[in-house]
Amino acid sequence: FLAPIGSIWVQSRYISRELKSLTMYSLNSKPIRRADWGRQELIEYLMSKDVQLPIAEVPEETAVLTEEQVANVFRDHVPGVESLLFREKPDQPALQLMQGSYRYGWSAFSGTALQQHLVSLLRVIVHYGHAQKPSAFRYLQEVAEAFTSCQAVQARVVERTGLQICGVSRDFPALVTALVGEYKLIALKMLVAERSRASEQPIHFENRLIADIGDLIGINAEDMRRARLDTHAQRYQRVS
Repeated sequence: FLAPIGSIWVQSRYISRELKSLTMYSLNSKPIRRADWGRQELIEYLMSKDVQLPIAEVPEETAVLTEEQVANVFRDHVPGVESLLFREKPDQPALQLMQGSYRYGWSAFSGTALQQHLVSLLRVIVHYGHAQKPSAFRYLQEVAEAFTSCQAVQARVVERTGLQICGVSRDFPALVTALVGEYKLIALKMLVAERSRASEQPIHFENRLIADIGDLIGINAEDMRRARLDTHAQRYQRVS
């Protein structure tokens, strides 16, 4: 696994383009370009199940703050947070949704294993800010902005930020695997940007692709678990 790492860094500006090409191959069964077999063999390996992070489990975090205390954490760290709205709906302030999610979770993930995982991570983030720890402003700003969008976006940002705060321990191969996983998601985003209509929410199309071909191209397990619970992604035709 470690042998091709030097090539990954040297050729990093090509990786996203090549991953996109291979993703489109997976969708369309078109021939893969064969300009450079050395690089192609590396990318084909990176696009396999052999390069995939498992789900990172985190301890359950207890809700210890009141709704008002949760609101104050965001008020103290996110200027103008009270003006943020969920999908620009005047009757749905994002701050209120964050308070509810801290206590009860998300309706989209109710009754699933992901629910407690996400709730614990959101509580980790809020408690981190309540303790005035380093970079709390940045973390809470990212979360607050995510709550102006759909629950799929909220879950993605909460999971990424919470795991970063938790400092989930990863050795060097796992860190490289995480890097490759980010490139895979970038490739999917590029593909979605080309194929989706302006009126659509790209994340749901992304989740449709992740749910259908994630195993094939080695998308990280956390991303696949979230994608498979996105009910809005079901509006798109299944990719087989």
